[in-house]
Amino acid sequence: MNAGHTDRFIFKACSLLAVCIALLAAFPAICVSAPECARIGDTVSQVLRNCGEPSSVDSWEERRMVPGRAYDGWYGWGYGIRDVAVPVEEWIYNFGPTHFIRILRFEDGFLREMRTGGYGWRQ
Repeated sequence: MNAGHTDRFIFKACSLLAVCIALLAAFPAICVSAPECARIGDTVSQVLRNCGEPSSVDSWEERRMVPGRAYDGWYGWGYGIRDVAVPVEEWIYNFGPTHFIRILRFEDGFLREMRTGGYGWRQ
């Protein structure tokens, strides 16, 4: 190898190293926008730890009829259908106007659904 080839090789190697370092530095931001930072069944605290704070959170309760033990005023305790309140939260992750938003729905503290919405907005 002559000096010209060595210099080009060193320049290419340094450029590749710089790109790798930049990608590693940006990894948390990449992880947040990727669907892999959360999985169905994860708890609220797991998603918060892995994906970071959402851009917005909506909370409400939904009434559901579920099978199980229920109390009837006439017959006492028995099995049947009972009415329960389920806490629901929808988290929105906004990655800016050039990326789609991610909507995560939690029911009773567990991730039940992940959707992709329209384009995000400027923050």
